[in-house]
Amino acid sequence: EKESNLSEVKLCSTCVLNINSKFVPSDGEQCLYCRDFSKETVSLDNTAEQIFHSKAIMEDTIAKVKANRDKHDYDCLVLLSGGKDSTMALYHMKTKYDLRILALTVDNGLIFPTPVENIKAACRTLEVDHILYKPYFMEKVYRWVLTNQVPISICRFCNPLNFNSGLQFAKRFKIPLVIHGYSKAQSELMGENSAVIPLWEENIAEHLQKLFEEIPETRNIGLTKPEITFLNENDITLLSPWYHEDYDINKIREFLKEKLGWRDTEKSYPKFATNCMLYSLDTVLLRKRKGYNVVDCEAARLVRFGELTKDQALANLDSDISIPSVNNVLNRLGLSLNDVGLTEKELEKYSHFQ
Repeated sequence: EKESNLSEVKLCSTCVLNINSKFVPSDGEQCLYCRDFSKETVSLDNTAEQIFHSKAIMEDTIAKVKANRDKHDYDCLVLLSGGKDSTMALYHMKTKYDLRILALTVDNGLIFPTPVENIKAACRTLEVDHILYKPYFMEKVYRWVLTNQVPISICRFCNPLNFNSGLQFAKRFKIPLVIHGYSKAQSELMGENSAVIPLWEENIAEHLQKLFEEIPETRNIGLTKPEITFLNENDITLLSPWYHEDYDINKIREFLKEKLGWRDTEKSYPKFATNCMLYSLDTVLLRKRKGYNVVDCEAARLVRFGELTKDQALANLDSDISIPSVNNVLNRLGLSLNDVGLTEKELEKYSHFQ
């Protein structure tokens, strides 16, 4: 398999994207995403517009839900991964807005133990009802994506499942709000002109069609983005409170540790950022195939918004991926490095940021 990035990494003069990747347009020094960026003209797709409402609209929506509590048992459903962003969203919805919450965790079978304990502690402390939903077929999906060496992020086949599972449970329980922990950084996943697109959407319709043919049960789990028509027909609103807040990773971590006994995830990459064992493997594969990965795009977004300096972003990203952790997740899936198109030498090379 031909590598899609050049042998030497060259970072954008403004952010942390590798402009030596052929998938990152640049003028030779600065990526065009930074050159053309304006906070006032951030472009999101239709689904994102349904999530990242203005703060005024978000608070008005919450007030209307609370005014009609006699129509439903829960005010909102919070998608809770056990990571810092979703846990903080849960805390805000409970303590700031006093909402009646049903929390939902979609367990892909590869969640680190610590986020599971974080979820239990948060729901217990905040007195929130919680459902753990574990689709039996997700490991089949991961094996299919990895053994077919699909050249986009593994997360693309899991992320929409979280959204759509939340919508289906909200419909079932007649819950008018679904809360997600997406931040400004993660809104990059939904940009119409985004560095994430080659990692996330490249030939996605073709990949999904093949997946549906080989694993038919995946047809009904929502591997496409949440449909606006579904939201409108079922009178459900998606909200992400973190889009309107300043984002300081260390302040969030310390706050959650104090209030909820939250703990950092062991061996995660990047630091403090994920609940999933697969993410390190995904990062290695994307570095080989594309020259950068999803979290680089998220960090670059925060740099453009002025919420991280480039040095701060680099400090978060510049940690080595645990090679034993990558091998462990492959073993759990019954796969080898060769099955996913990697060699030992490549694993060593791409376990480093630069």
